[in-house]
Amino acid sequence: MDVRYEIFISSTFEDLKDERRELIEVTIHLKHIPVVMELFNAADESQWEFIKKRIDACDYYVIILSDRYGSVDKDGIGYVEKEYDYAVSVGKPVIGFMRDQAAIDHLRTDHREQENKEKLSAFKKKVSQKLYKRWSNKDELVKFYYSSIIDLINNKPQGGWVRKGSLNSEQLQQEYIVALQRENKLKEQKEKLETIINELRNEIVRLESLDSSAQIIAANLTNEQFVLPGIKEGSVASFFLSVADLLIIPDNFNIIIKNIMDIFGGSYMHESQLRKLVGILARFGLIEIKYHRHSVVLTTSNDVGFGETDRLIITTLPVFRYVIDCLKKDGIEPYKREFPATSLPTQTRAGY
Repeated sequence: MDVRYEIFISSTFEDLKDERRELIEVTIHLKHIPVVMELFNAADESQWEFIKKRIDACDYYVIILSDRYGSVDKDGIGYVEKEYDYAVSVGKPVIGFMRDQAAIDHLRTDHREQENKEKLSAFKKKVSQKLYKRWSNKDELVKFYYSSIIDLINNKPQGGWVRKGSLNSEQLQQEYIVALQRENKLKEQKEKLETIINELRNEIVRLESLDSSAQIIAANLTNEQFVLPGIKEGSVASFFLSVADLLIIPDNFNIIIKNIMDIFGGSYMHESQLRKLVGILARFGLIEIKYHRHSVVLTTSNDVGFGETDRLIITTLPVFRYVIDCLKKDGIEPYKREFPATSLPTQTRAGY
C-alpha cells in the first residue's frame, strides 16, 4: 500500500533555515509530506489555533534544536516549545534532533541564545526525555533524520494518506475482514474482562459483608456469658475458641458433643449444657445443624443389605473463620484444654 505521511518539522527560524530545507527535501524524497512554518497560511484564524490544527492533522512531529529559544508568547513561552508540548499532549509520535554543544560553541553570535538560556536548557532537557539524537553538522543531521524517520514510521505506523485507486477491492475486503475479526475478538475480551470485574466486585461485597457480620457476632459472643457447672464459666467467645477446631470438619452431632465433653473433662451430667452451647453457636449463624441422608449397612441373622438413615450433622457457615480472626485480633483467648483436640482417640471421630 502506497501511504504518504505528513511530517511536521519544527525549529527556530533564521538559525536553522538551511537545516530545515534539507529535511524538507529528504521528506519529499521519501515520498512523504513535509509540514513547516513557511507553508502556513493563518487566514482568518489566529496563528496558534491554525498551528494546532496542522499538528492534529499530521502523522509525526520532528523538532530541531540548536542554540536559539525563539520568539515567545505573552506568557513568555516559546512558540516552538508550545508546538512540541501540544504534539506530545495529543499523542503524536515525536523525535528530536539537538545540535551538539561542541558544534554550538563555533556558531555565529546571532545564532546563539542571549536572553532565554535557562528556558532553552529546560526545553532541551524536556526533549531529551523522549526519542532524540545529537548532530554536529547538516550532513550528520540529514543522515540521522533519514534513518530515524524510517524507523519511527515502521515502529509507530499512523493513518497517513492513501492515493485514490491504490487499493483494489480485494485488498479492501481483506482488510475489512481482518479489522472485523479483530473488533469481534476485542469485544469478546472486553466481555470476559467485564464478567471478571463484576465477579470480583461481588466477591469484595460478599467479603466485606462477612467481615462486618463477623465483627458484630464476635462482639455478641464476647458479651454473652456461658456456665459449665463446676468446670468453666465466662464468655461464649472463649468457649467457642476452645471448641472451634472440632467444628471445622462436618461431623455427627453426637460425636462432636462427646469430643467437646472430652476437652473440658466433663461427664455426661454436662451433656445438656454443652448441647446448649452448640445451639448458641448455631443461633449466631456460625454453624448449621441439620439432618442428612446417609447410606448404612443393615444386617439380620439371615441376610445383609443396604439402606438409608438420617444423621444430625454439624457444618460451619462462611462467617465461621472470620469470627475466629476477629476474636483473636480482640485478644480473646480460648480456655485451656485438658489435651489437644488433635490427640483425641481415633474411634471418637468414627461414625455413630
